Amino acid sequence: MALAAAIGGVAVYWALHFRSVLPLRRRLEEMQAKANAWSREISALHEVADTVATRSLQDHSTLGAIMAIAARAVEADTAAVLLLDEATGELVSQPGAVGLKAENLYRLTLADEQSSSVRVFKSGRSFWTGNAQNDPGVVAYYAKLWKVHSLLVVPIRREGRSIGVLRLGSFKRDFFTAEHAELTRVVAEEAAILVETAVLNRRLAETAEQLKGLNRMKDDFVTTVSH
Repeated sequence: MALAAAIGGVAVYWALHFRSVLPLRRRLEEMQAKANAWSREISALHEVADTVATRSLQDHSTLGAIMAIAARAVEADTAAVLLLDEATGELVSQPGAVGLKAENLYRLTLADEQSSSVRVFKSGRSFWTGNAQNDPGVVAYYAKLWKVHSLLVVPIRREGRSIGVLRLGSFKRDFFTAEHAELTRVVAEEAAILVETAVLNRRLAETAEQLKGLNRMKDDFVTTVSH
């Protein structure tokens, strides 16, 4: 009886011990997961900063490098950036997409509410699904074309307004999580700075060309009058 009681006491002790340790282990696992996420986020940001620092902001390969960084950070199979064409009111996929052929570049009208990209652009809120080919909130044609099952779309925003979206796809079902969305959002914020700077540089270059043209016209006029 004494031996049985002793064994029972030991069993109770270890049961209580494991019961008290289990929440601690779960907490440590959660902290490790967050640390890993922060590490990926910092690594991705360093890559973005290095890319912007070493390449021309008007070079399409720079935006392509940003897409590659985003895809690698969350282990996505495809990545694409769509930017707003203010002249046409369309979202236009940009060169340098990851996992997509050049001929797959396309345009989306902002009137197409069925498109997840359009909804994310308008709402400024991220969207993801683990069954893109059968989700009514996704244009199934593109998901099937690219063989994507999981889709993550985050807005590219600058100074409170959307200028485009970053789309990531995975061939696996139920792949993306809220952590993936947060990490991608951080990369998209850096991409927004890149895009806005490139647009500003292009406008400055266009203005410079216009001024050169006006100066040539002025010189021609002065020459004509002087003769």
